[in-house]
Order: sequence, then C-alpha cells, then structure tokens
Amino acid sequence: RELVHSIQNVRRAAGLEISDHIDLFVNGSAEILRVVGNFNDYVLQETLASEVILGESLDDSYSESYELEGEQVTISVRKSD
Repeated sequence: RELVHSIQNVRRAAGLEISDHIDLFVNGSAEILRVVGNFNDYVLQETLASEVILGESLDDSYSESYELEGEQVTISVRKSD
C-alpha cells in the first residue's frame, strides 16, 4: 500500500490526471523488486499502469526516489501512448 501511495504521489507531481494510464518503472533493491513482483496485479489495478517495468526508467519519464520500509526505491512514470 505504501508503494502504491508513493506511485500516486509521483503521478500527481508529474502533472498527470488520476484517470491517465501510465507506464510505470520501479528500480530498487532486490526486496523492493520482489514485493512489486508479488503484488504486480494489485499495483497495476490501483495505479492504472499498463505494465510495471523493473529497472531503470526511460529519459522521458518523471522520477522520484523514496525510502520505503528502510529500502531505497526510484519510481518513474510517464503517460502511456
């Protein structure tokens, strides 16, 4: 839930509307990536992401870094085509 909340904050900071579909990039520790993988469907549904891409974002995305449960994570979003 904390991750989804952070994704929604990044979406808002990027100037995207709540109804916009997004491309979502998550980069972080092995633990963060494991959690995202385990809850992939929930993350997709709650954030309107077309997919969750694990790893570095593309240059045209908006990014913010957070510390979640003691783990560093960078969340990047861009509006889907």
